[in-house]
Amino acid sequence: MRTECKGRLSHRYTPAQLSRTDLGSRVICANKQLIYEEAPQSYKSIETVIDSLCGAGLITVVARLKPLLTYKTSGEYC
Repeated sequence: MRTECKGRLSHRYTPAQLSRTDLGSRVICANKQLIYEEAPQSYKSIETVIDSLCGAGLITVVARLKPLLTYKTSGEYC
């Protein structure tokens, strides 16, 4: 679960390290504890998910996008 990632990732990465992804995109998060939930390591491999959905006939890939910005909030207004 993504909420469990803080315990695993906080020993290896600082919030500053997680504010930029390998794709060059930025993660903006006022609460530095929530940034661990948005770390790429918190997610399943997108290739695996897409392959599974394609294999099940549920989707057809029409484009590949690169995230530029992730804005993480706990639901409070900025």
